[in-house]
Amino acid sequence: MAAKPIEWLPLPETNGSVKLQLLDGGSFIANYAVLHAGVKDESFRMYNWAFHIFHHATNRHILWDLGLTSNPNDYTPWVNKFLIDVLKPVSPKLSISEQLKQRGVNVEEVDSVIFSSCGHAHWDHSRPIREFFPNATGYFGPGTTDFCSPGHLVDSNCQWDGRFFDPENKTETWEELNGPWEKFGPFTKALDYFGDGSFWIIQAPGHMPGNLCAVVKLEDGEWVLLGSDCCHSRELFDGVHEIAVWKQPDGSTSSLQADLCAAKDTIARIRIMERDLKLSIEFNSPTVAMSSIVSENKALRFGVIGPAGFGGSYLCLELINRGHHVVGISRNPGKLGSHERYTPISADVSTQGIEELALVFENLDVVVNEYGPHSAGADALQYMPYLEVARKIILAIKLAKVKYFIMVGGCGSLFMPGNNYESVLENKGWWLAYRRAIADSEAHTSYMEERLGPMGTGLRKYRIARLAQRTGEGTAETKQIIEDYEGYVRRNDRALEFITGCRTSFMFFDGNTSFRWTFVSPSALYRPGKRTGNFEIRFDELPLKGDEKDPTNLDDRLHGISAADLAIAIADEGELQTKCWRHWSAFADLADDTPTPSYVTLIPSSHI
Repeated sequence: MAAKPIEWLPLPETNGSVKLQLLDGGSFIANYAVLHAGVKDESFRMYNWAFHIFHHATNRHILWDLGLTSNPNDYTPWVNKFLIDVLKPVSPKLSISEQLKQRGVNVEEVDSVIFSSCGHAHWDHSRPIREFFPNATGYFGPGTTDFCSPGHLVDSNCQWDGRFFDPENKTETWEELNGPWEKFGPFTKALDYFGDGSFWIIQAPGHMPGNLCAVVKLEDGEWVLLGSDCCHSRELFDGVHEIAVWKQPDGSTSSLQADLCAAKDTIARIRIMERDLKLSIEFNSPTVAMSSIVSENKALRFGVIGPAGFGGSYLCLELINRGHHVVGISRNPGKLGSHERYTPISADVSTQGIEELALVFENLDVVVNEYGPHSAGADALQYMPYLEVARKIILAIKLAKVKYFIMVGGCGSLFMPGNNYESVLENKGWWLAYRRAIADSEAHTSYMEERLGPMGTGLRKYRIARLAQRTGEGTAETKQIIEDYEGYVRRNDRALEFITGCRTSFMFFDGNTSFRWTFVSPSALYRPGKRTGNFEIRFDELPLKGDEKDPTNLDDRLHGISAADLAIAIADEGELQTKCWRHWSAFADLADDTPTPSYVTLIPSSHI
C-alpha cells in the first residue's frame, strides 16, 4: 500500500522577521559509518553550530543551542566516561558568551536558550546555562521531562543532566514547551514563538523524544530551516545513503535516530520545505556548511578600495592570511606587494565614472571601501570631494550587483550615547578631547607625523608641551604652544572638514535597503597597533570609558582600536555578514603604546 502523500500549507504571510547569527559551537570526532549505512569506517570532524536570534520588534535575544565545551564539569559522569575520550570535543575559539559580546550582545540580554539546534537534551546541545546566561530560561521539546528525569544526580549511570531534570535537586531554570501548536507547511505541530510569524519552533520526531527543528524568516525575506540532528548529512537528506543501523554487544540494534520511521517521515517533510516552499535548509553536516548564513572554509573574492593605505593594507593582509582572494583597487595597488591571492587593479575612484567602476567591481563577493585621501596630504582632506567619491562608489556597487558592501567611515557619524540626534561631531567637547587623546599617545602621534606631514609635526610639538605641563616642567613657551594649537583646532582644523564629510556620507546608507551594506566607524583613537583579536562591538553610538550617559567631559574617555584588530572585525563581517544595514564600531584595549608601522605589505613581518 502506497504511503499517503504529505499535505502542506503555504508559508504564512507576515511582516515579522528576525536577525539570525551563526555562532561557532565547537566540534568533535565522528565516523561516517555511524551516519551512513554500508560505508567504510572513516573518521571526520563534525562541526556544531549555535544560533543567536534577535527579534527587533520585542528587543528579545534568543539562543538556539549552546554548542560544546572542553570543561568536563559541564557534562555528566556518563558523558565523561563513555563519550569524551572517543569523540574528543573541542570548544569554539571564543565561547558563545564572547561571540555574542563581539556582536554587541550582553549575556544579561539573553532571555531564552532553546535546546538545541534540534531542541533536545543530548550532550552536544544542552548544558547548564545559569552561570553563563543568568537571566535566561531553558526550553526543551515536549516529552523531554518523562524521558530524561530524574537524571544523573539520582543515577550516576544516567547520561541525562540532573541539574535540569531532577525535580528536587535541579539548579537550572527551564520549561517544557507546551504550545499552542498549529500547522506549518508540511508539519502538524509548530509554535509561533513571537506571535508574528517570524520564528517557528516545530516538533520533529525521530532523533529522540523532544526533538525540534525551527524556521525563521530573515530581514531580507528569506526563510531558513534549522534542522540539525533531524538529519545528520546532506547525503542522507538527498537519499544518497540510508541511515546507519548497527548492532550493540548485547545483540540489540542502535542508530543515531531513536525512531527510524519517525525520523524518515521528518526528513520527508523537510524535503517539502526545500523543494516546494523554497526554504534554505541547514543541518549539522560533515559536508555542507551553513550556506545561507556563512560559507565556512570558502574563499571569497574581496575587493578592497585603498589596499596599500593604512587600514586597507592591514585588512588585505588579514584576508589573504585567511585564504581569501583580494582584488586591490587604487591608483597604485602594487605598493602592497605581490601574492598569489592578490590581484592589483589600477583605478582612480576620484576621477573614473560609475560604469567604469562597476566593471572593476563585477564578480566580487564583498567590496570594502577603505578609501581615504590622507596620502595626498592635508590639502586633500576636503568635504565635497569625499562625498562625491562615496556617491560614485555606492552607485557602482549597485550597478555591479556586488553581494555585500562594507563602508569604512569615521567615528564622526556615531551618535553620542543615549542621544540619537547628536552625532559625535555636534558634541562641543569631542574634537578637542580627541586631539588631546592622540597627542597623549606616542604611537598615535608617530602615525600622524608619518601620514599627515605638517599637521603631524604640529601635533608632535603639542604632545611635547602637554608632557612638560603634566610633569611640572612647563614654561610660558609650552603653555603658549598648547593655547595656540588648541585655538587652531577650534578655529580651522582641516581634518575636521574631512571627518564632517565622512559623517555626512552615512546619509547615503541610513534607512537604505536597496542593496546589502554595513557601515563601520572605527572608535575615535584608530591607529596602528598590535593584533590581539580582543575587541568589543558597539552599535550606533560612540564607545566611551566611564559613565557613558555623561557627555560633559570627554577627556581621557575615548576608546580606540588598532588597524590590525579592526581588520579582524571587518574580515569577520565580510565572512559572516551579520550586521547588514547596521552602523557599528569596534574598540579594544590600547594600553600598549608602542609605535607600529602605519602600513604593512604582503612580505611577512614580525609586527602583525
